[in-house]
Amino acid sequence: MALWNINKVIKYGRYLRAVLPEHPKASKRGYVGLHRVLMENILNRLLVDDEVVHHINGDGQDNRIENLQVMTRADHQSLHRREQSRNATWGKLVEYKCYGCGKLFERPYRNRDRTCKHFCSQHCVAKYAGQFK
Repeated sequence: MALWNINKVIKYGRYLRAVLPEHPKASKRGYVGLHRVLMENILNRLLVDDEVVHHINGDGQDNRIENLQVMTRADHQSLHRREQSRNATWGKLVEYKCYGCGKLFERPYRNRDRTCKHFCSQHCVAKYAGQFK
């Protein structure tokens, strides 16, 4: 048996909301995230304060059960932080200053780049390496 009967759904921001004024987590207007209500009906219990419902494909309006996943708030934040950092910098072109000649050049960013010396060409690498023989 379902905990909640959903009679009305509205679009509110990035998500769909169920209008359920009797829900303990309802907003002042009586709205609750549809994804939360659906997951509570599947689990046959209320979600605790530390639980969130994650949309696996990132689409906040895709509330198919196979696209929803319950996780702790900390795990959810960690997941999105990793996704953000990976999407924000990895493989994007970043401008560097050649350690050998001082010329500015671009190349894809990689995590290890933070501590490396950057060279615009093999010639500059060889010239730099020759200074220390």
